[in-house]
Amino acid sequence: MKIISIFALVFCVVLSVASPQRALGSGTLLEIGPDDACLHQTPQRVTFSPAPFTYVFGGICNLIHTRLSIPIDVPWTGVGTYDPSTGKTTEDINVPAPAISQPSRPYGRFLASMHCSADPWQDANVKCDQVAASSNPPASAYPPNVFGDYSRTFISQIIGNIQYYRRPYTSGMDDNQRKFLNTQYASYMAAERKSQQLQQGAKQSSGGYLTLIHPSVLAPTVGQIFSAQTPIPIRLSPPKGWNVTGYLINIQRKDAKGNWIAHATIPVGAVEAQSAAGYRGFGGGAPPAFLAVPGVYRLNAQASYPNQSGVSDWIEFNAREYQDAFNKRKSLNQFLKP
Repeated sequence: MKIISIFALVFCVVLSVASPQRALGSGTLLEIGPDDACLHQTPQRVTFSPAPFTYVFGGICNLIHTRLSIPIDVPWTGVGTYDPSTGKTTEDINVPAPAISQPSRPYGRFLASMHCSADPWQDANVKCDQVAASSNPPASAYPPNVFGDYSRTFISQIIGNIQYYRRPYTSGMDDNQRKFLNTQYASYMAAERKSQQLQQGAKQSSGGYLTLIHPSVLAPTVGQIFSAQTPIPIRLSPPKGWNVTGYLINIQRKDAKGNWIAHATIPVGAVEAQSAAGYRGFGGGAPPAFLAVPGVYRLNAQASYPNQSGVSDWIEFNAREYQDAFNKRKSLNQFLKP
């Protein structure tokens, strides 16, 4: 790759994960092996979504202590993002600082932002504008070491590479690795088109097909017991292939006669509902809608935005006084012991 060869000849510096390396300056690596540079590596993880695309790099770099010149393996990480709707592109490369108990060694963080007309990780020819790049600590923070002023020079060259080529530093992959990314993106787009076709078909149907498409309720689980008047986590998963940004959660409560009565319908954002902690606004909130007094409840959920789905199955759960709920859980745990 032309960009990589010019960079190696002129600067002799690349960020590496596989081949032996020497380290100079704040997280800046001097190449020893000629081939296995980070710029040639495929991302470890790729996430395609409406905004943004995310590329995660990482590996082990062979550094040396700045004073002792003793080799040491240090993990590095890099995260790049590209928003196809705005062209906003970012990059964050990090070689973590040594622990207090470790000898001093190179470390640092490189941040870059720019505007790109196409995804630079997929397009080898795109040139970006509005390029801003920085390092932390900056090169001026490091005094000369056994390598003289070379450390500060290399830090400047990492930033200079981003600014000169007007591309993210980690986007310098070879054709085969870029082809692999393009194949993954094509699969993502095919799934998006299929999802849109399913949603369009659901809209045009009489409604029966739509009822088959609904989110999944991950929490609470059937029969789960909670203490009354405390937050009850509600976690949802979107229908397969759907990009959901909003949900409606329908909650009912069983009355003294055993009849189900409406308790609340709560709009919830997807970011919160799909998080690890889930939506926690119901159970310990303001009465009557957001407070769970002792009793039997059930809930279901449906996607509400940008497209409406069918409704999930009912999930029944219990809210009890604290001591009652504690004793019930204790008894159940004893029953389940081998």
